[in-house]
Amino acid sequence: MSSYHRFAQHPKRHPHNPHWKCHYSGTFTGLPVYQHVNGPLIEQYLERSLHILQQAMACQRRTFVCRMDLRFPEGYPAATLDHHNVLLLNFWRYLKRELAATAGKYRPCLRFLWAREHESSETHHYHLMLLLNYEAIFTVGNYSPSPGGGYYRNNLTHRVVRSWARAIEWPLENMGGRVQVCLHPNTPTPVEYCLRLGDDETLASVFYAASYLCKAYSKIPYGHSFGSSRL
Repeated sequence: MSSYHRFAQHPKRHPHNPHWKCHYSGTFTGLPVYQHVNGPLIEQYLERSLHILQQAMACQRRTFVCRMDLRFPEGYPAATLDHHNVLLLNFWRYLKRELAATAGKYRPCLRFLWAREHESSETHHYHLMLLLNYEAIFTVGNYSPSPGGGYYRNNLTHRVVRSWARAIEWPLENMGGRVQVCLHPNTPTPVEYCLRLGDDETLASVFYAASYLCKAYSKIPYGHSFGSSRL
């Protein structure tokens, strides 16, 4: 039976995880959300995403927002990919160190959302939404490798690549394709936003992008498949 027919009755709780509250509407608290043909969004994840966005807007004048994906190298030992997301936790620790090393007047003030998904590939992957103080970081930077290979620039993308390489203990020169900067579907430009308090139009766009991380489809119904920085 297709996923479409499975969810045709719109159950309030997900059949594979009764803790998940299902959301089917095209809006959430008046904001547009992504709708997947193979199932609902998860209401708790939508709520947490909106809280993180509101927290960022309340704490700083402007917030830089971008989307990236983390993937494992082909043939990466599956035994290390446990349900506790230890490698991802290590990644956040290394990224915070990288950001702390940025020499500037303003602190980056990292906030984030993440989702773990597993479709047809051998290993799962992670979707990230990064939120930073715009006064400190306002672009993903040049995301191509450094001349001669490796990722040695001090822009955001290269810092993310280095952090993921350390977390999975993988050679930096072999990290091509392991961190993907998400692009807008109609233009070859990165998904980047400058979010301000009171800018409802940008908030709607950012929340729509965040809602993609909240879909039930391709998430493991047990274990930890979604998270954020602290509220």
